[in-house]
Amino acid sequence: MEKENQEQLHKRNILRSYLIRYRKAENKVEELRSRRNRLIEDMKHPLGTQNMSGLPSNNEPGAGAASYIFRQSELEERIYAQEREAKKIMLQVMDIMDFLPVESENRSVLELKYIDGHSDKDIIKIKFYAHRSTLSYHLASGLDELLQYAKVQKLIDEYEGSIEYNFMKGKKIIKKFESD
Repeated sequence: MEKENQEQLHKRNILRSYLIRYRKAENKVEELRSRRNRLIEDMKHPLGTQNMSGLPSNNEPGAGAASYIFRQSELEERIYAQEREAKKIMLQVMDIMDFLPVESENRSVLELKYIDGHSDKDIIKIKFYAHRSTLSYHLASGLDELLQYAKVQKLIDEYEGSIEYNFMKGKKIIKKFESD
């Protein structure tokens, strides 16, 4: 019995990892946009301005404005590629959610968490739950319900095969996962 519970918990964790990929991809897009905005802000201030501190300074020329333009272009390309990847992952996550009934509470909670990116605290407020245990119940029950479908099981098994665990460092390394 305990082995079955451990196996179910393991599968549930793999499914969580699969579903959270969209939020991670969206966070990466935001990180790249922020980096681009900082670069644009840096471009507003000319490179060769005089140092007014009165202390001697190193007046060696920098890489120049051209390097800013190249870096900005590189960031724009990375943002575009990451946005495409995030959209692709979102469709994969939504395909998984489609196994749950449209009006089910479990689906609603899973969508709020894994697609909309709300924190547990926010979901409790949105759904008017009195206790965190209610949220935990719907999250676990929704994941377990998804794991009953053979197609979801197959997808999760493929995804699990794309994850390598680095036990020495206690981290997981995710290889590129491609799904149709």
